[in-house]
Amino acid sequence: MVGPRTEFDLLIAGDGPPLLHPEVQGQSAAGTGYTTSAEYVKGQMKSAELSDFVVTRDGDLIIVTLGVDTEGTVFAGSTELGSQKNARLLTFLQDDQGEWKLIATATFNPPAEVPAEVECAAT
Repeated sequence: MVGPRTEFDLLIAGDGPPLLHPEVQGQSAAGTGYTTSAEYVKGQMKSAELSDFVVTRDGDLIIVTLGVDTEGTVFAGSTELGSQKNARLLTFLQDDQGEWKLIATATFNPPAEVPAEVECAAT
C-alpha cells in the first residue's frame, strides 16, 4: 500500500501527482486548495518528519491523521506555510485495480505570514 511516507517523499521530490486520485480534493489552513487532480499545483517541501499516526480503515477507504514537522513548505505553488509541527489529514481510496490513491488531504499548517490581502479581526 502507498502510505504517508511515500506521499511525503514524492512531495519533497516535487512529484505528488502519481498518488492523486482524479477527484482528489486538497485544502490548506491558508485557504487555498483544489478540487480535482487537474487543478493540483505542485508545491515545494524541503523535509518532513512524520509522527503521531492514527489510522482508520473502512473497506476501500483509509484515513490517516498524523503530525508533520516540515521545512520549506509552499502549498499549491504560492503560499509559504509555517514550519511548526501541525496536523494533516489524508484519505486514501482503493480503486478497482487495487491501487491506493489520495482522494482528500487537509493541511492545518497556517501560512508563515498573513497574506497582504487578508484583513485580520481585532482581538
